[in-house]
Amino acid sequence: PNGSGVVTANITGNCTGTAATVTGAAQTSITRVGSSLGIGLAPTHNFNLQAAGTVEARFYSTDGDCSLQIASDTDEGQSSILAFNSATSTRGSVLYDHNATAASQKMQFLTGDNAVTAMTIDGSGNVGIGTSSPLMGLHIQTGLYADFANLGLYDTQTQDTGVGGGILLGGKYTDAGAFTDWASIKAYKTNDTTGNYSGQLHFKTRNQSDWVTGMVIN
Repeated sequence: PNGSGVVTANITGNCTGTAATVTGAAQTSITRVGSSLGIGLAPTHNFNLQAAGTVEARFYSTDGDCSLQIASDTDEGQSSILAFNSATSTRGSVLYDHNATAASQKMQFLTGDNAVTAMTIDGSGNVGIGTSSPLMGLHIQTGLYADFANLGLYDTQTQDTGVGGGILLGGKYTDAGAFTDWASIKAYKTNDTTGNYSGQLHFKTRNQSDWVTGMVIN
């Protein structure tokens, strides 16, 4: 090591002890056991890094793209997993389920001590929330909130007449494949008084230039 606490070492053979130790201010040990490497501890996995305080790992390209790859066996019968742990206990994870058939692949997001599959994106791009087998672009399967809603859409604008969440409905309108919207369902605050939550539901359609309110439910 030099005075700055940087060590350069060639680690060969089957070392069972500390292969190299920085003797500067950092005091970091590098240990190799068989094919496993530990920084700051004896390795318990193929690679371990342990230190006190905030620990960060950085991959940095000064002039191009930078990527982090998690690869599993080429037969696509295994999964690639990014786990979020408290000590050795997994609390959540992102799992990519490989499959030789592209449409059968999926990415899953697990929460709740890794026991709840909160969201699934299948090989066709369908997104499932509360279901691991989404049937459409967005498939939400949950219990009702306050006995009347599975999905909440809220407008973040300052309260005023007309604010409220909405849904746009549309599709392709040119041979080139451009998209637009031509119908909407929108919640509508009927006043500008703070604390007053009286509202309506507006159903609108669109002609070539204007939006037309076809029905209002009070």
